[in-house]
Parts: sequence; structure tokens; C-alpha cells
Amino acid sequence: MTAERRAAIARIARLARTDFDLARLRLAAAARAAAMAHDACERHRALRADQPVPADPSEAGALARWQIWHGREAARLARQLAAAEARLEAERRRARHRFARARAADYLAETLQREARLAAERAAERSLPALPGPAGKDALTHRP
Repeated sequence: MTAERRAAIARIARLARTDFDLARLRLAAAARAAAMAHDACERHRALRADQPVPADPSEAGALARWQIWHGREAARLARQLAAAEARLEAERRRARHRFARARAADYLAETLQREARLAAERAAERSLPALPGPAGKDALTHRP
């Protein structure tokens, strides 16, 4: 294999690792967004749990309007959470794919390096002069 092809494969491996690093960063951002959406849902649920029932009947209308708003807001936050979790799962899939690509490129580069090293060792062995066997013995079988 030519040096140009080895360099090209090393460059591909380096780009694949960089792509995987970028995917990890995007995955971390998606995980943070999902955690923030989850926290917002939990805070909103806690708001409703802490709401006391009004003693004055005139406040019942305000409470009803608040409950309607709360229901809509809870539904909106639940949609945001579902979207954030879907984005997180999509980023996980992308990161897994990019990791597999990076590992495959690294494996190919390592295999080519190993093959180049073995070829160089074989060439070095071929360039050595043949060593004679022990005196008085056949060089191939080492028998007298």
C-alpha cells in the first residue's frame, strides 16, 4: 500500500474521531436540554400540588382560570419534554453510529500500520544474508 493511501486512511480516521467528538458534544447538549425540560415539568407539578383550595367562593373563578392555565402549561411542558427526549434518543443513535464509524476507521488504520510494519520486517529479513547451519550438518535439517 502506498504512503498516500495510508495517509488518506489516517486522515479519514482522524476525521471520524473528530466527528464522533462533535456527536458527543451534541449528545451532552441534548441531555442537558432533556434534564432542563424534566426539571421544568417537575417544578410545574409541584406548583399545582402546593396550591391551597380557596376558602372564599369568590376566588373559585380565579382558581378555575389558574387550573385551566396550569393544565395548558403542563401539556406544553410535557410536549417540550417529549421532544427533548426524542432529540436525545436521536443524538444517542447518531453518536453510536459515529462511534462505530470511528472505531472502524481506527481499526483499518491500525491494520494497515501493522501490515506495513510486517512488510518492512519481512523485507529486512530478506535483505539479511543467509546464515549457515552448524558445521558438518545439513543446513535445512540440521542432521549430519
